[in-house]
Amino acid sequence: MGQVVAEALKLYGTRFWSCLALGLPVAIADPLAFDRPLAQRIAVLVAFSPLFTLAYAEACTIEGQVRPPRRAWVVAIGLGTLVFIPAAATLGWFVLLAIAWLGLVGWVVPVALHESLGPVAAVRRAVELGRAD
Repeated sequence: MGQVVAEALKLYGTRFWSCLALGLPVAIADPLAFDRPLAQRIAVLVAFSPLFTLAYAEACTIEGQVRPPRRAWVVAIGLGTLVFIPAAATLGWFVLLAIAWLGLVGWVVPVALHESLGPVAAVRRAVELGRAD
């Protein structure tokens, strides 16, 4: 885990201005969900899931130093949003299940962007990567 944090800090340090906006979806959603009933917190997370996915996809392109084609972006954002919604629904009552779910299929965004796969192939590849460890 320390290596992941160190690499993230190194990446963000070299591309500070490009990375600054990546935290905006969380910075906006967090105050909206703070001190609300569980159903409303889940609704905020679901509503913001496309923006969370967009920030994740942009982070993947910053890290990979490539600009994927438009189709890859559409697949990545669409699949990432669909993958995040079940995690958002379980975050309030069973965080470990949400983490396990994202660990299994959360690779769908970088796979769709970097490998330019279609939706079904991207999900298969993400599950393959998620099961690797």
